[in-house]
Amino acid sequence: MKIFKSKTINILVIAAIAITVFTLSEKKVPISFWEIGTLNEALASTTDGIIDSTDKYAWSENIGWINFGTTEGNVHITDSALTGYVWSENAGWISLNCSNDNSCATVDHKVANDGAGNLSGYAWNENTGWINFNPTGGGVSINSSGEFLGYAWGENIGWIVFNCATTGSCGTVDYKVKTDWRLQTVRPQCNNSLDDDGDGKTDYPNDPGCSSLTDDDETDPGGGLPSGAYNPPTGDFGVFMNNGDKNTNNGTVTLKLYAGSDTKRMAISNTEDFEYASQVAYQEEIEWDLSSSRDEALPRLYDGEHTVYVKFYTQYGVASEVVSDSIIYTNKSNPNISNGSLIRANDDYKVYIIKNPSTGSGQAYKRHILDGKIFDFYGHLNWDAIQEVDSSKANNYQESFLIRAINDYKVYEIDDNKTKHWLNITAEEFINSGRRWDEIYVVNERELEFYR
Repeated sequence: MKIFKSKTINILVIAAIAITVFTLSEKKVPISFWEIGTLNEALASTTDGIIDSTDKYAWSENIGWINFGTTEGNVHITDSALTGYVWSENAGWISLNCSNDNSCATVDHKVANDGAGNLSGYAWNENTGWINFNPTGGGVSINSSGEFLGYAWGENIGWIVFNCATTGSCGTVDYKVKTDWRLQTVRPQCNNSLDDDGDGKTDYPNDPGCSSLTDDDETDPGGGLPSGAYNPPTGDFGVFMNNGDKNTNNGTVTLKLYAGSDTKRMAISNTEDFEYASQVAYQEEIEWDLSSSRDEALPRLYDGEHTVYVKFYTQYGVASEVVSDSIIYTNKSNPNISNGSLIRANDDYKVYIIKNPSTGSGQAYKRHILDGKIFDFYGHLNWDAIQEVDSSKANNYQESFLIRAINDYKVYEIDDNKTKHWLNITAEEFINSGRRWDEIYVVNERELEFYR
């Protein structure tokens, strides 16, 4: 997604952010805010978080900056949902939860949180409509540092970007939305809303094994440890990256973990010595960054083999043997693109299908897939097959707007409004217009009929 067109615009936008003052009179706060009883900022915590006072902006190329951190908006993040309002100068107030104005009996909507930072559901704006936090081809999550990542989608406003890292544009404008809420898996046992010791009681002060919210051991006090407390966890152990794939061009992989029934915690590391690893609650699946390191200062990923190491623990802290899995990482800027490949530039949301990739002669083309429904017209098109490439590489392909149906001589030109126009001209006129025969894409009848 192209965030800015020029340095001048960058400066103007940054200046606009710096001088914006949010007041009740300027923003016309919804009446529900007055019903809250106070506009004072509530105390924040890792379980009921608020938005950072500096890192609070998301970006939409159609409605501009979206502020998640206004005092009037009172945005809160819990293990189950987001509440409050966010502000857009061009769209107005956006409601994150129907509970804001007690309208759930009429339309039940909210932005939900699964406790692991994966957001879903819908926000609502009376001027632009619904905003989907888990759309096809997008999705919003919160990482272990409290940073929002990914894209939300509004049918009338397009993509909303929550972090410049998502589009690789931080060198141009550094922005993100950040909260002090933290994932359940990185909070202390006595403050993570989980029954870590299996006694049916959860967290301080309800679990007798918890002395405070910062206590990281829910084990109940009593007359000594039970028999077998010093034994390692039982069962078979394993870790598999990306379902056993041997190669990836994404620095984030999916780990599937296997352990016995008495496993309660685990530690994951990119180094064999586990020097900077910490224990977290055992999960069967987790997203993992191949470049994770201490202080969250991520080193550059290198092309080659990366190994992830895992240990599993009982509730008494006894560890299993180390298990590991390896995968070969290749930088996304050097993908293997062939005829029919799907690509997306790292600074753009548009997905293209490639034709005649350059082999040293002729012209290579890209065609924008204007609607996600087109994926349903072809059995071989798959969202998971989209390759992210550098914008410079994407620009090497000439964009084509020409299509024809199988076994049909008529050539059509498609515009951004999903309308087809028959080129009722002679072959000579076609060539003289600057068009080329090899840029015509052949489509099936379903796609042809899809265009108006």
